[in-house]
Amino acid sequence: GLDRFLEQEGYGSYEDIVGLALSHLAAGEELDLGEGWARVDPEKCRSCGDCLEPAHCEAITMDGGPAVVAPELCLGCGVCAQICRYDAIRMVRA
Repeated sequence: GLDRFLEQEGYGSYEDIVGLALSHLAAGEELDLGEGWARVDPEKCRSCGDCLEPAHCEAITMDGGPAVVAPELCLGCGVCAQICRYDAIRMVRA
């Protein structure tokens, strides 16, 4: 798929795309975190564990059932909501 992507986007080689994402990265201290926390809809959650993947997050746990968020530990980054393939996580604001 990568060769097709390069062709579709007009890149001539792999070297043309190396480093392009670097301008979109930021240190944690530079992130503009929202005021609020993640909320899981237990009816939509399929306990897939994708929301447990972000290494910085200590707010989400799963113990044999749907994911649970500890609001007091949530940074408000929204990564879990973005990666949830079942649309079971929403950010709520304080």
